[in-house]
Amino acid sequence: MKFNYITYARLIADTLLLAKRIPNKYDAIIGIPRSGLIPAAIIGFHFNLPVITPSEFVSNQYINSNRIKKSELKRVLLVDDSIGSGRTLKKNIDLIKGVDIDTAVIYTNAKIHKLTYTFRQIIDPRIFQWNVLNHGHLKTACVDIDGVLCKDPTIIEDDNKPNEIINHIINAEPLHVPKLPIFAIITNRIEKYRPETVGWLAKHNIKYEQLIMSHYNTAKERRNNFHRIGGNGIWKGTECQRIGGAWFIESSYPQAIQIRNIIKSSVFCTDKMIMI
Repeated sequence: MKFNYITYARLIADTLLLAKRIPNKYDAIIGIPRSGLIPAAIIGFHFNLPVITPSEFVSNQYINSNRIKKSELKRVLLVDDSIGSGRTLKKNIDLIKGVDIDTAVIYTNAKIHKLTYTFRQIIDPRIFQWNVLNHGHLKTACVDIDGVLCKDPTIIEDDNKPNEIINHIINAEPLHVPKLPIFAIITNRIEKYRPETVGWLAKHNIKYEQLIMSHYNTAKERRNNFHRIGGNGIWKGTECQRIGGAWFIESSYPQAIQIRNIIKSSVFCTDKMIMI
């Protein structure tokens, strides 16, 4: 799977360009949490207008912090980063009563949506830097553990120090913990550490269909074989291809390049936060 991918930097730049097309006729900017608050804040700063959420509008919580009375609001701009089905936008429009509402969405996936302002259409499959690790497409993704789901170990894997490795696995600090199920986890950890790895994943409520670990008996044997085939990323890419993974999430940039060359699909590198 090859994604149309948008970074934070691109979102900021595109929002600023869209802001220049918007007339200065609004009393407040309403951003749809969470990601819609990013372009909402940018547009709010552009016009020096208060930025609030739909729930703040409904509950009047924003009045003191923004020094504005709800009765003073006549026209508002409701902002989100993107639109898919349109259900989220409609839900929030229904919450905002008593004012005229225009809408601004930076990215749309179709031309059928009736929006006041939009910047450009991005066709599916699309994914954004701010939701790549909590997206429905995780159900087709292969994901590494160390450097992605948890922080990389500070020790070198040594066959003579298994207790240190087990201690890392059991007590590894979570890094990017997705809330949605993953298709497969593919890790260079050797098979004998499966019980501890499964325990850590369960402890942090990480759901997955498959856990593929290196089948070698020792770390030395694994290193020798990975060196023979050309690198850890070659093995991960081959395994991803074998089980039918659509894309990959990897921490190491060199390994991400190797995986990309094998699977011929998108690979997200968490070290650089880029899509390859």
